[in-house]
Amino acid sequence: MGKRRNGKWLLAALLAVSLLFGGATALAAPEGTGSGTPSNVISVGGSATVTLQPDVAYVTTGVNSVNRDLAAARRDNNDRMAKVLTQLSKQGIEDKDIKTTDYSINARSTTSSNRPDSYEVNNSVQVKVRDLTKLSAVLDGVVSAGATGVYGLYFDVDDREDAYNQAVALAIADARTRAETLAKAAGRELGDVRSMAEGSTYQPYVPYATDSGLMAAAGATPISAGTTQIQATVNVEFTLR
Repeated sequence: MGKRRNGKWLLAALLAVSLLFGGATALAAPEGTGSGTPSNVISVGGSATVTLQPDVAYVTTGVNSVNRDLAAARRDNNDRMAKVLTQLSKQGIEDKDIKTTDYSINARSTTSSNRPDSYEVNNSVQVKVRDLTKLSAVLDGVVSAGATGVYGLYFDVDDREDAYNQAVALAIADARTRAETLAKAAGRELGDVRSMAEGSTYQPYVPYATDSGLMAAAGATPISAGTTQIQATVNVEFTLR
């Protein structure tokens, strides 16, 4: 009997402790949805897009040379690339706007012995064109000077930071409008900003690529810059009154 009574007392004590700590945990839980978000806070997202006319263009051009003799392939590549750079200078492109993006030498073999029977030399540069009215002349000029490839052309805005800041400000205003609509529908008033965070950004561009032989045969190259869009998204938490 004594052991049974002791067992009952122990079971009752454990049950009381369990209820006590269970009640304490419930009191510590935040008021609201039960997911940890207070009922006086609202979280919304905002987005905005700024559409601009591009004011700069980037294009990659280069020279490919192949010869059985490595020294001859290098000389040919160096001579033709020098003419391309000279042509760029004549079009008003400054040295600071010309950046080498690739220089490579590859041994080529068409036999099973894997001994090279020719060598391929590539030299490519990315060119920043600040005056879009000269872009067509720049493209045609480098091909006439000996470039064997023109590719990767895209248009952009030189001062992207200023345009992005405009998009962010509009995105925040969009978030506030959404929050005010939700608060009003819930019979509440919008309070102060509790927190803000930037979301993702997206910068599409207008691509353009061509074969230098087709360009040379077609004469002047028509180019259309189109428009560039800069998008910003934000996540904002507001308090509710």
